[in-house]
Amino acid sequence: MNQFDFAIIGSGVSGLTLSALLSKEGFNVALIEKNKYLGGNLSSFTRQNVRFETGVHYTSGFAQGEVLDVLYRHLGIRSQINAVRLDIGGFEKVHMGGQSYEFAQGYDLHIDKMCRYFPRSADEIKNFYLEIKKFGYYNSLEGVLNQNIDLNQLSVNAYQKIRTQLSDPLVFNVLTGTNPLYAGRKDYTPYMQVGHILDTYIRDSWRLQDGGENLVDTLKELLKKQGVSILTGEAASGMTFDGDSISGIKLNGSNEIKCKHVISTLHPQKTLELIPSDKLRKSYRSRIESLPNSLGMFNLFLVMKPESFPYFNHNQYHYSTQDSWIADIKDTTQWPYGYFVYSQASKDSRYSSGLVAMSTMNFEEVAKWSGLPVERRGQEYLDFKAKKTEQMLNALERDYPHIKSKIQSVYSSTPLTYENYYNMPQGAAYGIQRNSQDPLSSTVQTKTKIPNLYLAGQSVSFHGFFGVSVGSLVLASHLIGNEKFKHTLLNTL
Repeated sequence: MNQFDFAIIGSGVSGLTLSALLSKEGFNVALIEKNKYLGGNLSSFTRQNVRFETGVHYTSGFAQGEVLDVLYRHLGIRSQINAVRLDIGGFEKVHMGGQSYEFAQGYDLHIDKMCRYFPRSADEIKNFYLEIKKFGYYNSLEGVLNQNIDLNQLSVNAYQKIRTQLSDPLVFNVLTGTNPLYAGRKDYTPYMQVGHILDTYIRDSWRLQDGGENLVDTLKELLKKQGVSILTGEAASGMTFDGDSISGIKLNGSNEIKCKHVISTLHPQKTLELIPSDKLRKSYRSRIESLPNSLGMFNLFLVMKPESFPYFNHNQYHYSTQDSWIADIKDTTQWPYGYFVYSQASKDSRYSSGLVAMSTMNFEEVAKWSGLPVERRGQEYLDFKAKKTEQMLNALERDYPHIKSKIQSVYSSTPLTYENYYNMPQGAAYGIQRNSQDPLSSTVQTKTKIPNLYLAGQSVSFHGFFGVSVGSLVLASHLIGNEKFKHTLLNTL
């Protein structure tokens, strides 16, 4: 078939979810992916028989009746997804100032623990979480299906507001110690973004036992059964038009498929590159092209010696200072100022076969090698990576004494990996940077100036596996018909 109701560009969380939802409703769907494999940030890779996740470290929404549980039951694949709940009493641990603080699942237990850590700030802590809990409506199935977010809420700056809520600097920095989840910036990050993310994980936190690759394989089989045309190794190189509407997608510069609607899950700036210059107003194009991107990440992937390092069923955040808002630190001499580490899920729950450590990195540090293939980046780039690797290993050795002796092999990646493999401008780990100073201009709508082109993915919705899935549900609801879709999903409960 060369005529489709929907052509969906990109096969990450959003592309796979939308393909599954729309094809289930009987639409003819083509899923276009430039790589030879599906998955985007759901993908994983293997080193020395250890599988490492590239994007989905953990998520929320898998508890019975929560959004992802209902979504995958609606698609008929919930039983095939092995989601394992992280430790209830401490799914996150923030290490700061020589102390460790556990983040528990469930508001009552979570608040109780925080108040016991900081009894003098108990009233402020309770009021803080009372405000965060209000974002729970937007993370519930009812809230998702009735989502009508006032964009003016994005004008409230997270750093400024939370500093007024939590007067003790240590309390403030501990309670925002999961900052890498949203790459928080003091001047830019909206309070609503922080509230949305904190609420999701306090409600319920899970790790995919068999990794994102299992979910990709499960969805791939479902798409085949539902008649989706899966086009891998086919890069979208341009869009053709009939008047003001898109009529087709060019693939690799030659072949073309015809379609009634297009959904691009690419970064919006990459989507613009596919559209002829005369099909969009210069002002709209300029606004999207000028939007700043979020920070990138430096990652260490560690293959551990057999039975040498205990598995931990939670995530850990380490800070060398009492400041969790490290994204704005320009001085790299003492990098990393903070990092996030998690243990690869393993069928042997006693030991970790692999660890992943991540820290934010400004793209400026690797910009000189941008656009170059790996083999042409030269010795200077290899030296740069080696230096950063050693700095990260030293930080790990400080916080996990003798860990170096337990490491079998070390692999690393920089923001250039996100730029190269995931087509993310400036290696942005979280897409476009939300800006509380100018929320309307820095927010990209799913509907575009082209009547049959829609945008999806983390630059449009909140980022992360859960946020992107929610954004996909909202768009699917619009395309299928809100009341019909709502009725179908609610009957799944």
